[in-house]
Amino acid sequence: RKRFAESESLWITLIRESPEDPERYASYGELMLQSLNFDKARRLAEEGLRHEPEDDHCLYVAAMARLIDGKGLGENQPLTTLMRSHPEHLRAGTTLVMALESAGRRREALRVSQELLRSQPGNAQLLENVRILKAATHWSMLPLYPIQRRFGLPAIAPGMPPGARLAITFFWIAYVVYSWAWPPLLRKWI
Repeated sequence: RKRFAESESLWITLIRESPEDPERYASYGELMLQSLNFDKARRLAEEGLRHEPEDDHCLYVAAMARLIDGKGLGENQPLTTLMRSHPEHLRAGTTLVMALESAGRRREALRVSQELLRSQPGNAQLLENVRILKAATHWSMLPLYPIQRRFGLPAIAPGMPPGARLAITFFWIAYVVYSWAWPPLLRKWI
C-alpha cells in the first residue's frame, strides 16, 4: 500500500512537469487500475486522450476501465477506437477478447484470439487462451452452458413421486460430475 502511495506521488510530480504528455496519464491510470481505483483510471485516461486522441496507451487504459465498469462492446468507444486505429496492438486484441468473452460471444473471441496467435505464433499466453476458448466452444461443451451461467441444484417439487426425485437427483449428480471432469480432459486433448 505504501508503494502505491509513493508511486502515485511520483506520477503526480511527473504529470506536473509535463502536463501535455498522454503517456504519463496512461501510466498513472494503469497504476490506478492495479490499485482498483477504476474511476480515477478512467478519468486519467480521458485526460490523456484530451491531449492526444489517438494515444494507444490511453485508449487501452480507458477501455479497460470501461470494461471493468461493465460497459459492453457497444458502449466502449475507447476500445472501438483502439481496434480501429491500432489493429495490431496485442493489448487491444486481448482487451477485445475479454470484452467478447464477458458478453458471452466466445466463438468471436476465439476467432480474434486465433488471429492474434497468427500474428505472434511464439506467444505462449495467446496459445493457452486459444486452447481454453477452443475447449469452451467445443460441441461437447454444449450441455454445460447452463451450468457455466449459473450453478445450483435444481428445485425438486415436493409433490413429485420419490422415484422421480431419485432419478432427477442421480441425473443431476451425473451432470455435475460430467461438468467437472469433461472440460479439463477436453482442454488436455485440444
